[in-house]
Amino acid sequence: MAQRDIYTLPPAAKPHHPSWVRTGYGFGAALILLGAVVAGIAGGSVLSAIRHGSHTVDFPGAANLKLKAGLHIGLPASPQGAAAGLFVTVTDGVTGESVPVLMGDSMTVAVTGARGVRPLFQFEALDEGMYLVSGTASAQAGSVPVYILHESLSQTRSDLVVGVLAGTLLAGAGVALLWFVHRKRKLLPIPG
Repeated sequence: MAQRDIYTLPPAAKPHHPSWVRTGYGFGAALILLGAVVAGIAGGSVLSAIRHGSHTVDFPGAANLKLKAGLHIGLPASPQGAAAGLFVTVTDGVTGESVPVLMGDSMTVAVTGARGVRPLFQFEALDEGMYLVSGTASAQAGSVPVYILHESLSQTRSDLVVGVLAGTLLAGAGVALLWFVHRKRKLLPIPG
């Protein structure tokens, strides 16, 4: 044996942590990922409701719209409110049948839009699909832009709040678990 071999150290052994450390790290990371997924799903749901649940139509005129099944209301886009002599018809694009449109005092919805604007009309699409929305207005009113909104838009705020809150709680629990496991791991004796 040469003189140099005396001074070489044996190769360092990798420290082996208990299985609960690896499990804790994995579970904490999974909670963070799950929180991000939950918040993302809530955000995607809200974006989908906004994208597919609102349309703008100028009256007098007509538009073919792909509508979701459910209740739709028409709110004026301008703060001036209702246009004189507005008459709206909705026709199912597949069957050609007329969809009942309620206007004025016969409406069943009791909502007010932003700035206290009341709905101009409402109708219910029984099936998802293409619908022809047409309307006439008095000559003095000119072009009247109207937002046609689906009932699902009323739930977007609560969906977003619940989704973000649940995602934040899950991610926070994951971070807390990672922190706890890391602190406990530091207290373990290093195997020699």
